[in-house]
Order: sequence, then structure tokens, then C-alpha cells
Amino acid sequence: MIAWNNIYRWQHMGYRTMDVRMAYVTPGMGGRTKELDAALLGNGHVERTLVTQYHRVYLSHVATLEHQNYELDVRDAKSMHFKDWMQFTEPFDMRGMAFVFERFRDPRALDQVNSYLPTERRIRRLSAKERADAFVGSEMTLDDFEGFSGRVLDYEWKYLGLKHLMHVPDSKQTSHAKYFGPMSDIPFDHWQAREFYVIESRPLYEEHPYSRKLMFYDRQTSTIGMVLIFDREDRLLKVLYTIYDYPQGDPSGEPSETVALWRASVGVNLQTNRSSVNWGSDVTSPTMKASKVRRLFSVSNLTGGR
Repeated sequence: MIAWNNIYRWQHMGYRTMDVRMAYVTPGMGGRTKELDAALLGNGHVERTLVTQYHRVYLSHVATLEHQNYELDVRDAKSMHFKDWMQFTEPFDMRGMAFVFERFRDPRALDQVNSYLPTERRIRRLSAKERADAFVGSEMTLDDFEGFSGRVLDYEWKYLGLKHLMHVPDSKQTSHAKYFGPMSDIPFDHWQAREFYVIESRPLYEEHPYSRKLMFYDRQTSTIGMVLIFDREDRLLKVLYTIYDYPQGDPSGEPSETVALWRASVGVNLQTNRSSVNWGSDVTSPTMKASKVRRLFSVSNLTGGR
């Protein structure tokens, strides 16, 4: 139930950010730019940086569309829950690479993931098994976004109790997230003591690189604050945590002002001493018209990069 509450929590029509920076950080210093120094206030050598645009749109289960059976007026709303669109703008060798992720309403249906590779000038469909692979060389898989973005029925679940943890559920940084520490992977922000449900999940896919995950679900927002990931030998492998921004608008007013928005996320690999530090700028939850959704996920838009 807790996992389903996370998936179907109040998220309006999704969220959008046109500038997500992904920095892969190792011990030392170097590889810095002015833009990176504005976010990475501590040490750490940046071995690679990627910049992407991202937009998630919910096609169904949209609470504000009760007059339309809670669905957007698009063809796929009858069969799909949401779609994600992502396109890389930096570095040059990845510029124009784009992905469309599609999640069906049927919890047993496999996701569809299409990628456009500008060097090959073709669209390729990723297999379901590739969801467990590291995404573009980072410390996260497709199922690790926001702690968990996978399919609930692909895992075995166990409730372990309640736990108080420090978390950043409402970022006070105005422009974008900032980090400090030996590898610039600790949020420099307003931390709060929060109460979380502790859930253990074990993948049913036998070749999955993880043996299990301990996920901490915020009791009030149903978002995931932290995840502990264990390898196949049941050794602690990674720590993931996510930063949110909570506008706290009037519930009877503008819906977009009441959504807990993703602001940033970090994946720390404790075995390789390497971190993936991500942050978005100008994250919003726009109200989407059907015509905009059709254009966003059209094939011509997917292949419109370099």
C-alpha cells in the first residue's frame, strides 16, 4: 500500500525542468566550471557533466480532471499512466540524444522505453532488463529515479516499521540545490527531522544487480527521502537521497502551487567512492493541454535534436 501511495500521490499533471545538471564526482579537485562551482561548494573532482531537459506528464489519475474521467484528452490516456520525455543538450557527443519512457495503467504491462540516438539517426527500444542498468554511466538505474520509479509487481515488499531521519523535504535554496562536503554530495540546505515508513523491496528479476533496497517513505508526503541499496552479496552498495521543494500553496487555489516538486537527487556508491549529483533549475508543475502533450511526445519531437 505504501508503495502504491507513492506512485499515486498528488502530483498534479507532472513536472518540468529545462535544465538538469548531472555531475559525476570522485575524490580530489578539478574538472570544475563556474556553473559547477555555483552548486558544488565542497571538494570533489568532476569527471563528467551532462545537461538534460526533462518533462513528466500524467495522462490519467489526474485529480483535477474529474469532468474527463480524470484523464487528459489524448488517445494514450486510456492505456497509460504517465510519459517521461528527456533530451540531452550537453556534452556535444550526447547532444540530441532523447528518451521517452511510457508507463501503462496496467501494473503488469512492461514499460516502453524508446531512445533516439543522433549518431545512428534512428529510434531504438530499450528492453525491460535495461531498466536495471546504470543510466548513462551514473550511479542510478531507471528504477532509482526519485528513490523508486519502477513497477511495484516486479518486487517483493516487506514493511519494517517507522524511523526518524533527517531529510530536505522543502528546499530553501532559491535558484537550485547546493552541496558541500569532501565530494560535494551533501545538500547545503534546510534539513528537518521527519518520520518515515521503512520498506524493504527485493527484485524478482534474478539477474538484477541489487539484492534488496531499504526505502524510507515520508509519512506526510509519500515521497521517498532516502534509499539504501545492497549488492548481490548483501553488502551496502549505494545511498540515494532526494531533495524536494514544497510550495505550500492554498489547496483551493492554483493546483501547481500545492505539489511537492523534485529539486535534486544524489547517488553515492560506497564501494567505488563515486557520486552522481543532480540538480534542476526552474522546476515547475505546469497545467498541460492535450495539444501540447501530443507535440511533446511526437516522433518528430523525439528526433528533433542534433
